[in-house]
Amino acid sequence: MGRFIAAALVLGIASPAFADIRGSVGREGALASQRAARASALQARPNAAGNDDNPYFLPSMIIMGGGALVALYGMTHDTGAECSGIGASSFSCGTTKSKTTIFTGVGMIGAGAYLYYKGKQRQNRSPQVVFGPGAIGVRQQLTW
Repeated sequence: MGRFIAAALVLGIASPAFADIRGSVGREGALASQRAARASALQARPNAAGNDDNPYFLPSMIIMGGGALVALYGMTHDTGAECSGIGASSFSCGTTKSKTTIFTGVGMIGAGAYLYYKGKQRQNRSPQVVFGPGAIGVRQQLTW
């Protein structure tokens, strides 16, 4: 009976507080979404085609993530056992890891990083159409 009374008191005290928290979180979420909508409507959008991001971002992240998984697999899985020793007194055995799998994963991470870098270079060279208040302009970086 004592547990029931304690549970009823806890629920009786916590229920109004929980309802108040839910209501305030809902109000704050609605206000935040309204602020974000206003900010995005007022912000000038460079490059109207929508190609202002790194064009190789997603492929480079996939390659780097796959390389990390391959390297992790190579580090965690054993490929065999290696024993060394001459007599019974100095005999030791240990496991070996696949060095080729580890280096393949590290190479994939490097290839993904290089692809991301090349995408950043391409992003900086592309022309941008900029819309501002009362003006339209074109921006492009010239290199030779």
